[in-house]
Amino acid sequence: MLGEFAFTIHRKEQHGPSGKTIGLQGLSSSRAGRKGIFMKFVLLIAALIAAYILSQWGVIMITKSVCRRIIKDLDSKRAYAADSAVSLPYAQKKGLLHIGTRDYKPQALQYLVHKGIVCATDDGRFYLDAAKSQDTIRL
Repeated sequence: MLGEFAFTIHRKEQHGPSGKTIGLQGLSSSRAGRKGIFMKFVLLIAALIAAYILSQWGVIMITKSVCRRIIKDLDSKRAYAADSAVSLPYAQKKGLLHIGTRDYKPQALQYLVHKGIVCATDDGRFYLDAAKSQDTIRL
């Protein structure tokens, strides 16, 4: 057929320094070659999954640290009720064209408000819910 080709491998024999005949190795079997490629593919996928999990773990650790910092900030300002609520400079997200390192404070504050640890007033100020903030020291 037109698409099929036949190849002939000629084996040359060479004599080594000891006088023994050295035969060239033939091509490795296609099954062993496929197995090697498959293993490389599996290792590549495992490395990508490990990198993704490690990056997500890093984000979680940074977010936890920022949450603790926000709680300490509100605690140091003694913002425990709506009348003692304070405005936080990092409560507003920056624009899309903000260049620099990633700021986790707005996301962490939003998470704390969602969980009820930090409460927000109508005018955009924040305070700690004293009962829940004591329970979340392990955060």
